[in-house]
Amino acid sequence: MKLKQDSLKDQLRTYTTSSSIFNFLFQDIIGSFPFEQAALCIFEDDELIWFRQHNLEKEAYLLTTTDHIFDIKKYLNNIERKSTILLNDSSEGFLEIFKNRFNQLLIYTIRRGEEIIGGFLVGVTGEKYPEEFRHISSYFNEVSEAIRHKVIFKSETKLLKESCRRRFAFGSLVGKSPAMHKVYDMVEDIAGSDISILIEGETGTGKELLAKTIHTKSHRRNGPFVRAFCSAYTESLIHSELFGHEKGSFTGASKQKKGRFELAENGTLFLDEIGEINPATQVLLLRFLETKEFERVGGEMTQTSNARIVAATNRDLQKRVQQGKFRQDLYFRLNAVTITLPSLREKIVDLPLLIKHFLHQFCRENGKMVTGISPEVMRVFEQYVWPGNVRELKGVLERGFFLTNHLQIELEHLPSHLLEPESNKETITNSPIEKEKEHILSALKQCGGNKKATAQLLGISRPTLYQKIKRFDLVC
Repeated sequence: MKLKQDSLKDQLRTYTTSSSIFNFLFQDIIGSFPFEQAALCIFEDDELIWFRQHNLEKEAYLLTTTDHIFDIKKYLNNIERKSTILLNDSSEGFLEIFKNRFNQLLIYTIRRGEEIIGGFLVGVTGEKYPEEFRHISSYFNEVSEAIRHKVIFKSETKLLKESCRRRFAFGSLVGKSPAMHKVYDMVEDIAGSDISILIEGETGTGKELLAKTIHTKSHRRNGPFVRAFCSAYTESLIHSELFGHEKGSFTGASKQKKGRFELAENGTLFLDEIGEINPATQVLLLRFLETKEFERVGGEMTQTSNARIVAATNRDLQKRVQQGKFRQDLYFRLNAVTITLPSLREKIVDLPLLIKHFLHQFCRENGKMVTGISPEVMRVFEQYVWPGNVRELKGVLERGFFLTNHLQIELEHLPSHLLEPESNKETITNSPIEKEKEHILSALKQCGGNKKATAQLLGISRPTLYQKIKRFDLVC
């Protein structure tokens, strides 16, 4: 591999801020070598001020804790230019983070003159690493020479630290709260297996995003991710949607159709709102989980699929089992592993991260600059109970994003129900179900009973809204 080292100094001279320099370096090094997993750390006065990772989500969280940052900086100060570490059971300190995933760890120092200002970490899974890696040391020697005269000012250090603290994401999920860390740990533990998973959580907590994250981190990542929204199908349609049908098996069946189980072959089938399926479908699903076999509607030939099942529900399935509405044996088969996603109320510390994440997404998609929310809006957000959880937060922010003509969202850009005193106080006496019921009624009232507008306001689909109206026996 021939590196563009002759032009590296010239390219770095075009960047005037440290942040832009480090961004360029990270993108350039990732593009120059066949890394599978890597991270770039930059320090100032023993503090981490800049951090980027490539396929090291979980490790990134652990690496950026205070103790491990100290370990990394201390280790960098004790090596010359490069260190190759064979990871084993005796690995300690920050090396423990990598030993269950990698065979060895390559570490390269980044210098400004004689001062070590950072390190580049590369995880290697095999006994050997690619031949191209022998060029990495000379690359970072060139980098060190190129940034020798660069100075990081205190004002920029503050901005870099803040940027570093904001980068907390795991797959498609965003959050740094202890509750979310528990979820991340569970995903890492079970993603590589084929065990069935049940995801529990209130509406809008991100169950589908979690299912996709599990899929992308599994050995099935190159296979299909197929979603079946169980509550959206009628009782007569759900068998055809899940298991497929043969030509002529019922009126309108003009050709053979593959079901979701077949479409998810070698991949993951996500069964959303699993608590809504009828008893007959429960029997067929139980059979599939036990044998991996099924028949298409109107068919006689037994089909097989090795699709992995990830199911999700916002219902209390144990309670439905007790009520005789859900098979106990199916429940036991589905929840071999159960992951519970916390409500937004339970991870309110993640609000700033989520707000910045969504506003950045809206800015990128629409070419409009909105940098944040006012302190008054943040106080409202912190007091609100968020019955629609992260999905509702995204909808509220999107509304404010398009209404504001300024750099931030103000109180005047919020929907009125967020500003009602009774909506902004979480009472101990009301259950989450009652809060959700009241919230839906308030939204229906605000939209004059218009279901489409209400669903958009709540940040949910119309089928989900109809389902909730039926479940709560709402009169509207």
